[in-house]
Amino acid sequence: MRNQLKILVLAAVIGIASITYADMQDHSGKDRQKQSPEARIEKRLERMKKNLNISDAQATQIRTILTNTKNQMQERIAKMKSAPAEDKAALRNEFKSARLSTHNEILRILTPEQRVKAESMRESMKGKMKGKHKGKKSHDKS
Repeated sequence: MRNQLKILVLAAVIGIASITYADMQDHSGKDRQKQSPEARIEKRLERMKKNLNISDAQATQIRTILTNTKNQMQERIAKMKSAPAEDKAALRNEFKSARLSTHNEILRILTPEQRVKAESMRESMKGKMKGKHKGKKSHDKS
């Protein structure tokens, strides 16, 4: 009886450790890079459904925007990587402008309440990212 209890406790600890490890891997930047762009879009939509309570119709519209933007962004990233140093600042500004345009398109689909919550979440994420990158050389001089 005592051995069975030990085995049960050990199995529970291993299970919890496995779930925790998988969750940690899911949120790391390295795993994010391994995901396909389509998988990242779907993950973003799932977070929006959970956090903003978007409807299926809104999700479809947002998926279309993100899918249409995906290839353009990939081209811009490739262009930025291969550009000479003197051109990178202008390309970064172009990239930021395109991201902001996409963000604004998505905001137009949301209800006023969803917009407020989305902007609040965005500001919170900006704060987290600034703290995460504190002390590192930043590309964003604004």
